[in-house]
Amino acid sequence: SGRILDMDYLEIFRPWLSDDLMLVSLPYLIFIALGTWLISLYLQSVNIIDYCWPLMLGAAVLIYAERTGLSNPVNQVLLGMTVVWASLMSWFMVKRGRNRPEDKRYREYRQQHGRYFPFKSLYLIFLPQAFLVWALSTLFAVALSASSNSAGSNGVHWSLVHSIAVALFFCGLTFKAVADNQLHRFNQQVVQDHRVLNTGLWKYSRHPNYFGEFCVWWAWLVFAIPAGEPVILLIPVLIIWILTKMSFVKLMERDIRNRRSGYLSYMATTSRFIPWLPKESVGAEF
Repeated sequence: SGRILDMDYLEIFRPWLSDDLMLVSLPYLIFIALGTWLISLYLQSVNIIDYCWPLMLGAAVLIYAERTGLSNPVNQVLLGMTVVWASLMSWFMVKRGRNRPEDKRYREYRQQHGRYFPFKSLYLIFLPQAFLVWALSTLFAVALSASSNSAGSNGVHWSLVHSIAVALFFCGLTFKAVADNQLHRFNQQVVQDHRVLNTGLWKYSRHPNYFGEFCVWWAWLVFAIPAGEPVILLIPVLIIWILTKMSFVKLMERDIRNRRSGYLSYMATTSRFIPWLPKESVGAEF
């Protein structure tokens, strides 16, 4: 039993736990979640959490970068990609959410929990979001830690893998930005509930914006591969769960199906996630 107790089961986590990187970031994320929750009480809307969660991840990565240093091009580029993504995500969510009522998902939560929902939302929505972002930031802690001592023999230097990851990142980010803007334009123009967005990227996927987001996270995974830490492989699994479960895709599609008579036909002919040719020709609805 002594041998078992002496075993270091956390060895795979040593690259970042040794410097307490993630332990340092957690209080900041909780503080941001608390501040965002207080603002939501004033606004009487939980929508603000959607605007802030990319900034929470950006804050965590900034903390890791400050602790590990930015003398290495690997760290500089990773931080730059994160800042670009967080800024673009938050800006678009604010643009999309301006003058719009609270999201239907949150309205249903309000109905379920009654008058105590504003206070329950702290531990139902805001704090879980902080811990989720903290878990996702593992990938960045690993990558930044591995390249922080690049001047030494064990450091991670720029490689072809990093270049491929950067290319994938910008492809995914562009794909997401185009899809989001197409959807935003459609929602501004549509006046009849039966119309369905089935043009542009939405002709090939029912959720091309989510696919673009997934490509961004895969790019970050590829970027972190030279660090050689297997724990980063858990991140894509978590992202798939977020995009398919936590983002309430089924609830969203059920709501659209109930409001738009043409959506059932759209679902039958269009790939749910990965862009693919439709099963049959889809005419433009604009």
